[in-house]
Amino acid sequence: MIGTERKNPQVSLPREGLNAEPWHTGYGWSYFLLPLDTPSKLFGKLGAVVDCWRERHQDGKPPKLRDFTPRDFSTQWRLASVMDVVSTDPPTYKVRYWGTELNRLHGGEWTGKILTPAESRESVHHLFVSLSDLAFYRENATGEYIGYAHGPVEAIRDFRSYVEEITLPLSGDNGEIDKLLFVMFEHESMRVVL
Repeated sequence: MIGTERKNPQVSLPREGLNAEPWHTGYGWSYFLLPLDTPSKLFGKLGAVVDCWRERHQDGKPPKLRDFTPRDFSTQWRLASVMDVVSTDPPTYKVRYWGTELNRLHGGEWTGKILTPAESRESVHHLFVSLSDLAFYRENATGEYIGYAHGPVEAIRDFRSYVEEITLPLSGDNGEIDKLLFVMFEHESMRVVL
């Protein structure tokens, strides 16, 4: 290994003040299902995304994808993804949009790909989308939570990084949750060259 190996970075995650037990932990990751009114400052660099998402709520329903413009998340779109909820049982999602920096972290373009439990076990996606991830997205698709997770990402090529991510439900025209907005923040100072 070239460079310096680090264990999980010493960052205060979950954010100080976030008094919640993880919904699930595994492979260095911690997943949290947080109340919709969790203060945005507890999401650190992702707090602005949560604020923007909240500003677009109408009639107590999460916003629709069309309620946003690229300018709303100008610095985060490169680490964002939008997934269509195809089914919650079994959890199945179609990647509608895949940010350019996610290509670097995950080794390729995923726009148009279907993510299912079977795919998670049988394809390259299992390196990045675990069965825990799919179950976590299913809980987020209820519209009752803000999903927050953090952990390591090992890129296919040459580095390991530590990220935080939020998953926010989006409404369809019928008011049902039909999409998830996923935004990641990479702690670049914690990137390790392999």
